Amino acid sequence: MPVATDWCGAFGLDPWLTTVVEPNGTLDDLPGISDAAEANYVRTLSNQLAERGLDVGWEVLHDRHPAEAIVGLAGSLPASVVALATHGATGLHRAALGSVASRVVHAGPSPVLVLRPTPDVERARLAP
Repeated sequence: MPVATDWCGAFGLDPWLTTVVEPNGTLDDLPGISDAAEANYVRTLSNQLAERGLDVGWEVLHDRHPAEAIVGLAGSLPASVVALATHGATGLHRAALGSVASRVVHAGPSPVLVLRPTPDVERARLAP
C-alpha cells in the first residue's frame, strides 16, 4: 500500500481500493474472512488514505473470478495503473490455482504494479 499511495501522490492520481470476495460472502482461500470483514478492511484503508489528503473510492466486488472482476473494474474507471498485492504462490500451488496477478497483468487495460506484502502486513490483515 505505501508504494501505491506514494505513486498516487507523486502523479496526482486518485486511488480506488477494492477486494474481491466469493458471491457467497467468503474467500475460499482464507476461511473466516467475510464480506463484512473485507468491507471494513477496505473502508479503514480508505479512511486512512483520505486523512492523508487523497480522494479515495472503494468497493467490495463479488465474483468467483477475482482477476476478471479486477480487470472489469479497471476498465470501467479511468485507471492509469492497477496496483495489487500478491500472495506470491509458486510451483504446483500456482499451477493448480493460477495467479490473479498474472491474469490481471495479461488482461488488464492499463499497466499493473504487483507487490508482495511483507509478512507483518499480511499477519495484521488476517488478525481478528
